[in-house]
Amino acid sequence: DSVIGALEGHPERRFVWAEASFLETWLQRDASEAQRATLRSLVAQGRMEIVGGGYVMHDEAVTSKYAQVRQMQVGHEEVLRPFFGEGFRVKHGWQIDPFGQGTFSPTLMALAGYEAWVTNRVGEFVKDEMKRDQGFRVK
Repeated sequence: DSVIGALEGHPERRFVWAEASFLETWLQRDASEAQRATLRSLVAQGRMEIVGGGYVMHDEAVTSKYAQVRQMQVGHEEVLRPFFGEGFRVKHGWQIDPFGQGTFSPTLMALAGYEAWVTNRVGEFVKDEMKRDQGFRVK
């Protein structure tokens, strides 16, 4: 609710939504018809973007290629297309696992026809600095 409210009436604001599972929960439990219509409008205007398109952002360290493909399929076919329509297309991949990514994620995103892929990897030097300065707790 707070994202829709923060975007309404503020055309300069943008928001990126990465996991279809949380969107599905909000749509099923909390969103009013007016909020659903606003969400569709915000996405159509490009003010809210659905990235990745998977049911979740899969964990690169413990998942199989099959599981990665399946959760992308579930996100698209069971959540995003039923809500936004058959013509809906995710344009940007999203994989910000802080421990990096395997070689399959960029391949999957490319095969899905994404225009770009956002990734994040905190380097070892930065992690060491965070540990030393206690800006990052590792137990």
